[in-house]
Amino acid sequence: MSETIRAEPGGLVRSRKEARAWFKATGTSVSDWARSHGFQREHVYAVLAGRTCGDHGHAHAVATALGIKPPPPAEFRLVVPSAGDTKEAMALTI
Repeated sequence: MSETIRAEPGGLVRSRKEARAWFKATGTSVSDWARSHGFQREHVYAVLAGRTCGDHGHAHAVATALGIKPPPPAEFRLVVPSAGDTKEAMALTI
């Protein structure tokens, strides 16, 4: 399983149908992929089936890893301050 289907920033985003087709074409089981990427298979199946849109939490992480959603751009990533930083340093870069 050396090939990944993770979308890169600015890269193409695939549909749920295309993600399911990738699993079938490569012979990769959803359970094996989920385990190797640290997800519960139920979350992966829910995203692939469209039972969850992948906007929050585990579903968002799964959808991003599958390439169904692009990763957030760097300017929207949360800046996590170190222990010595002041409150002013805690910010969401936008």
